[in-house]
Amino acid sequence: MAISSWFKNFFGIKDTDTNDASAFYATIYPESVRYALSHNEAYLGPAEFHALVHNFPYEVVYLMVKAVAYTPQKQRQYIEDLTRIYMQDDYMEDLKAFLHKEIDLLPSGSRVQGTKLAQLSRYGAAYWQDKFRILIENAIKEDSLAVPRIVAHTPFIAYHHFIDLYKNKGNGQLSIIVPEWMIDKDNNLMGYSIDLHDGVHVLIQEKSRCLHGNWDCMGHACNLDERLCQRSYFIDDTINTGTTSKKVTNFWNSKYGSEVPLDRIKVITNLSDKANKPSKEDD
Repeated sequence: MAISSWFKNFFGIKDTDTNDASAFYATIYPESVRYALSHNEAYLGPAEFHALVHNFPYEVVYLMVKAVAYTPQKQRQYIEDLTRIYMQDDYMEDLKAFLHKEIDLLPSGSRVQGTKLAQLSRYGAAYWQDKFRILIENAIKEDSLAVPRIVAHTPFIAYHHFIDLYKNKGNGQLSIIVPEWMIDKDNNLMGYSIDLHDGVHVLIQEKSRCLHGNWDCMGHACNLDERLCQRSYFIDDTINTGTTSKKVTNFWNSKYGSEVPLDRIKVITNLSDKANKPSKEDD
């Protein structure tokens, strides 16, 4: 018997302890990432992205959708390629390979602020995944034909749940809303439409159009569903200062005379109810 085995047996140490320890350490961000989150305003770059891919691929999906936002065309292609991967039943190895490839293609000097990862770490990655899954499932139960409007960018941590649940539900449509585009009067873009039926198609959508199809009705005389083209609800991760949600509601109110009811905005937690909320909202 090996000395290590004798030692474990003598002291009653089970082999599962090693597995439990490995599982525990797998939930801790790599040292380089922890260092970056504590310095330089939590900016992360390709080196940190690569370090996260093995144990935290969904967090990298979120970081990368921000990192490729330097052009709408690149972000659109990233979302489309990512969606195709998530349409597979067993996608994890392809996802990790895809992320490593996309990281290597980032322009020199690319970096994004990763303060959201610190928040994820405090709550636990599994908590966020479970909460997003439950939120989407409940939204489908309420109205299976309502189109989810994903408010960029944090819900991309759970984007695989959206694809898994909607690829065989309703009309197979989702959309991404980019609040910064919406409030920029000089920008005619508002987000992306995503169609999952008959292949995967991701299109850049302009403010003059619905997120899916053309406007049938515009202005104060139209009801909400007509202004959104379809029954819709909005997915965000938190209401903190309410900044992101206000961008969404203010846009529809000023542009199309539409009041978006609060029950159409779905979030997994309301940080404004917590005493130690972050000083600013990170998307």
